[in-house]
Amino acid sequence: MLVRNVTDSSLFAAANDVGVVFRRFDQLGTTRYAVTLALASERWRRHNGRGRRIGAVCYHGHLAFMRRLYHYAPEAIIRTNMHNMGGGPTTYRSRAELEETKQQAAESKAWFKSFDAYGVAHYGQYKNACFCFGRGPRLHSDPSGKKMQVQGEGKGNA
Repeated sequence: MLVRNVTDSSLFAAANDVGVVFRRFDQLGTTRYAVTLALASERWRRHNGRGRRIGAVCYHGHLAFMRRLYHYAPEAIIRTNMHNMGGGPTTYRSRAELEETKQQAAESKAWFKSFDAYGVAHYGQYKNACFCFGRGPRLHSDPSGKKMQVQGEGKGNA
């Protein structure tokens, strides 16, 4: 993500509070940074849509980081590659804008596919690409005993 109008101390404080680290941390200007979040623990781990854990921070971890960053730097401008419903990158100019549009990002299609009991592919949503709030893939067996994934909405807040 690209972040403007922040200091390195506000970025590190927000990351520390939320429990993530930086995989990438490039200073592009005095108050401009390119950062990529990475896992510091299992708390914000994403999965690939079939239940396999991958080494990436989930939507909820990014959301928690951005909320906390606005606590330290209210004037921050955050641009993410998480697509909104209209497509393209999403830019947040305030905490209020983040809260207004978070549901659009949560419900946009992630890069994984899952399959229902009939083998039909469904593209997952960012908010379901993790195990936060008891979400994640639910597996069941079809009559032949083969495990197949069912994509469904989870519970909890985005």
